[in-house]
Amino acid sequence: MADKVDEQTRSRIMSSIKGSSTKMELAVKPVLEALGFEHQPKGVFGRPDFANAEQMVAVFLDGCFWHGCPEHYKAPEDNASFWAQKVERNRTRDRAVTKLLEDSGWRVIRVWEHDLKRLTIDFSKAAKEQVDAVADAGKPKERRRKPPDWKAHGFIEFEGQR
Repeated sequence: MADKVDEQTRSRIMSSIKGSSTKMELAVKPVLEALGFEHQPKGVFGRPDFANAEQMVAVFLDGCFWHGCPEHYKAPEDNASFWAQKVERNRTRDRAVTKLLEDSGWRVIRVWEHDLKRLTIDFSKAAKEQVDAVADAGKPKERRRKPPDWKAHGFIEFEGQR
């Protein structure tokens, strides 16, 4: 199917797409910052969306289109070769960044856009549990809560699925 807008309009539309401080990032920013994560940290390899340098945890929020989600990515029909190469470069870079961070002792968490949308409620619950666990750190050991298992709340660590 041909593009419904002319080339100049499409170029303007595509150039207006934000690469940082996306709706996804802004939705989780208050929660992650409360957990000690920095939004768009400087000096962390791979430019994660959030990182906690003290805990050595990097969080990447991957958009389904730009990172080629296996569930939702649908290649555009126009300029198909360009988009196939673009998405493959993104996937290759994602794997390389994850490997380098993990080899450096970092824990890497990658969250697909669709998972974040589905898990907003679970994410908020998990984040609240984590904040409560941090607040409990000063209490006697027998009263401390165990931090939540992020995998139980739908978050995955990258293990070469892409």
